[in-house]
Amino acid sequence: MEKEQIVVVGGYGSVGQTICQRLSELFPEQVYAAGRNIARAEQFSRTTKGKVKPLQWDIKQHPAITIDHDYTESHVIIQPHIQEQFEQLYQWSNVKLVIMCLDQHDTIWVQYCLSAGIHYIDISAKDSFLYQLEQLNSASWQATALLSVGLAPGLTNLLAQHVCTLLDHIDQLELSVVLGLGEHHGQAAIEWTVDQLNTSFSVKKQGEWSEVHSFTEGRRVLLGTALPYQYVYRFPFSDQQALARTTEIPTISTRLGFDSVAITRIIASLQKIGCFRLLSISWIRRAIVAIFSNMHIGSEQYGIQAEVIGLYDNQLVSVSGWLTGYRQSIVTAEVTAIVAEILYTSNMPYGIYHLQQQISWEQVITRLQQVIHIEWGIEHDPIDRAESSISVQL
Repeated sequence: MEKEQIVVVGGYGSVGQTICQRLSELFPEQVYAAGRNIARAEQFSRTTKGKVKPLQWDIKQHPAITIDHDYTESHVIIQPHIQEQFEQLYQWSNVKLVIMCLDQHDTIWVQYCLSAGIHYIDISAKDSFLYQLEQLNSASWQATALLSVGLAPGLTNLLAQHVCTLLDHIDQLELSVVLGLGEHHGQAAIEWTVDQLNTSFSVKKQGEWSEVHSFTEGRRVLLGTALPYQYVYRFPFSDQQALARTTEIPTISTRLGFDSVAITRIIASLQKIGCFRLLSISWIRRAIVAIFSNMHIGSEQYGIQAEVIGLYDNQLVSVSGWLTGYRQSIVTAEVTAIVAEILYTSNMPYGIYHLQQQISWEQVITRLQQVIHIEWGIEHDPIDRAESSISVQL
């Protein structure tokens, strides 16, 4: 039987629902909203009048694999008998594409998909997991996996790649993300954001990996006329690590801010005095998550910026590109649906890739303009490092 089905794991969540709805318009009766709560999947299916079908599937429900004491996950190979056990759980031989909207703790499920000829898309922003997947690249895979899909990572990767083409040589890449506090974000997204406030992570500085702390080293950025000057601080979005591992750019960082400058500065101040170390206490973490969940004092607007510093015609210059829009969760879903359509209908090389390694800025942005309001622009030499007459266009 020809593979046709698309399974969206976490398909009844806030982002997954939009992905399912968009894809069901393109591939009627082939899209399944999957998760362990079949009642929620069925309820969502009814709201689509059956265009999206329900599927009960727990990503933790994969066959056990016997390992020895020398086991490293990157060496796990899915054997035929393991594939048969997956097939007993669901007829995955009919599935052409899986879209993962949930965080995972191991790579077994991804390995099964690629072994069984099932394409795979992941919208996770957790670099430790994406790095594990990178290490699994093999010539034996029978399908394509695209990682770093969404807004950040995702559009940030594509915008960075596009802006980098404007200069002859890149010394530094600065990514900035501003999110609207007025949007009703999903619970999982809020919890992930809160948990990252008390973390340290590695970034590339001058060609060397260095440890930095979340919500430190702030900078002031301009994101067009829609989001004038904003403050952004270091944050562990995985785009900065993925780009550092897949390009020769010596210095790369990603920073986060919110559309309320006051709230952004308050969070940075709380980080400075060490308040977020208390997130290790469960009731304090729950309280902060509740505050973020009920904090709707801003707008639903988001913005991203990519600033590159380097050489153009032997002059040191800085060039920035940005885009803005409304509802970060919607654009994450829209980007994912666009990428899913491209992967579903094309013949990409098999293997594991980050979004910018197989998809271009033009492929996504031309389709995105049709379904969501965006603002884009270019700023020449915003830090006044050198005069430039570069003529560029997003």
